[in-house]
Amino acid sequence: MWSRQVLTRYFAFQLAGWFVVFVVTWFAAEIFSWPKKMVWIVVGAWAVKDVVLYPFVWRAYELQDAHAVAYPAAGAEGVVLRRLDPAGTVRIGGERWKAVAEGDRAIDAGERVRVVGRDGMTLIVAAADMHSDEKSDAGRVRH
Repeated sequence: MWSRQVLTRYFAFQLAGWFVVFVVTWFAAEIFSWPKKMVWIVVGAWAVKDVVLYPFVWRAYELQDAHAVAYPAAGAEGVVLRRLDPAGTVRIGGERWKAVAEGDRAIDAGERVRVVGRDGMTLIVAAADMHSDEKSDAGRVRH
């Protein structure tokens, strides 16, 4: 969150907005005969707004991997939100996904799961406590 790269990208994008606010406020001060310190108060308030919003939007300024995919990779772990019997919902990486339990075993809400494949945009998951020799064909993709 506080990496130099993310902070630099965020505030570099804010500079254009600060400049526009400065120019508009400067002209408004000229037209309405406001004191010039009002320009600096408005620009300062705008900058404070950007500082306050940073913790909420910083993820949008991280550089993304060019080869990233839209769905979790095989092996990614998450938690069951709605019982998988065999279909339900899981949360992986902060996102909700429709999922299907691999095999005949139902998986209760709150249990940890691991992605073993996908069928379109539906993830195929297995209980995370399964041993690797019990998992079948990890990473498979069905269409």
